[in-house]
Amino acid sequence: MHFLADGALLFTESLVGENQPVPLTTRFPVLPGETSKLGDGGLYRYDHSGKLLAEYQPQVHGGMSGSMAVTHSVLAGDGNRLIYVSETGPRLMHYDLESAQQLPDIRSYPDGQMQMFFDLAALAGKRLLLSRGNRLEVITEDGQELQTFPLQGFGWSVVAKVSLTDGSVAATTMVAEKCMAGIAVYK
Repeated sequence: MHFLADGALLFTESLVGENQPVPLTTRFPVLPGETSKLGDGGLYRYDHSGKLLAEYQPQVHGGMSGSMAVTHSVLAGDGNRLIYVSETGPRLMHYDLESAQQLPDIRSYPDGQMQMFFDLAALAGKRLLLSRGNRLEVITEDGQELQTFPLQGFGWSVVAKVSLTDGSVAATTMVAEKCMAGIAVYK
């Protein structure tokens, strides 16, 4: 959920479609009243009283499972764009909330190259911190790479305390093979 400058709330939907491939053992519950539908992958803008103001249909990738929608997102520094990923997908996307338009990807890679985005966080100076599985990247909101920090291991279960100043790793561990990606920024 995001708090918008006009007081509205923006909710993101993390699942889309019906795809739950057999090789992946994680199973998601279907929507109430549905037999197989996981979600629509939409964005939903509400006022402070809970009235739906707008519904948006952003592009999503689906990730490895094909069912990931807007799994992780931040508001851009201008407050008018949502920057987001479909976890384990190869696209860093953004959507213009004012014009209700999908914008060209900030970054994208061909499927099958194992160039995945797991999570992102907003940093000062209109920068983004990206979790990429085996590394963290700091980029500008328009996609210019500023820094890269390698991580031990691969996947969304790597936990690391990394200095964004010098790249030093104070702690790292693997917690489990099945975890939802996440980034916490501290000072």
